[in-house]
Amino acid sequence: MHPRVAPLFECEFEAMVSLARAMLDETSDVEDVVMDAFLATAERIDGLDRPGGYLRVAVINGCRQRLRDRARRRKILAEGVAPGVHRDRLRPAEPAVEMVDLLDSLSERERTAIVMTYYLDLPHAETASILGCSVGTVKSLVHRAKRSLREVMPI
Repeated sequence: MHPRVAPLFECEFEAMVSLARAMLDETSDVEDVVMDAFLATAERIDGLDRPGGYLRVAVINGCRQRLRDRARRRKILAEGVAPGVHRDRLRPAEPAVEMVDLLDSLSERERTAIVMTYYLDLPHAETASILGCSVGTVKSLVHRAKRSLREVMPI
């Protein structure tokens, strides 16, 4: 193992698991995404100035890919589900699950912006850098996401 990987793993593992868990609700996906991100970082660590930043982007991108895959699976499964079966009946209604369901109603970029802004408490400038957009775009994404969440949030 590269000498820079072990300290990075010890320092960042729990934070990366928390980040992935905020974006995904399936534990197996969370661990897979984080480990894949660490592997990708370890392969490139000699050329990285900020391995922690690269790792965070790799986790976010991995989560976004899992969300896209999940949306495709849901679409395929929805075509085969009997009429009248609501997806809320497929799993227990727990607060964390309900929040993930609410976040699932957002676009991928809105969800990522919300998680990075409110869960990770990152400044808009850093979120913009990770997403590859302007600070104004991040502010718009967060604003639209909050408006969408207010519309679907149960009172």
